[in-house]
Amino acid sequence: MEDGEYVLLYPDGSQIKNIPGTDTVFTTGEYKEAIGKAYQRITLYICTLEDL
Repeated sequence: MEDGEYVLLYPDGSQIKNIPGTDTVFTTGEYKEAIGKAYQRITLYICTLEDL
């Protein structure tokens, strides 16, 4: 990966900050519980701030 700042994105392209519909800070464990999917069924994207 190239140098720079990166962000995580939901499949709809929105930037990840909190668990959707809550004020809970995002963690993969909390997200997994909130959406009720197994880890292998979760899709997230990573991109540079430059590409955002």
